[in-house]
Amino acid sequence: MWARVKGKTENDLAKLPFKNVFSFVRAYQADQRITHAFTLAKPQAHCIRFELLFPRYVCTLEDVGRAMIRAAADGYSKT
Repeated sequence: MWARVKGKTENDLAKLPFKNVFSFVRAYQADQRITHAFTLAKPQAHCIRFELLFPRYVCTLEDVGRAMIRAAADGYSKT
């Protein structure tokens, strides 16, 4: 259900008269600094260190935030 609602929302936003619409997809989020994270995500942040296993495929929440700001400010070739 979540994917269907998200997809419909993204499609509806794309139809609005904005200059650009950007959608960001996150695969996994576990950060020990987040106080409102899911109960299971907090222990996983300490146990599963994806950045050590897959360093080319992991970015921090700060990286994602900077990418969002940059896409909004400068644009991007893809939506």
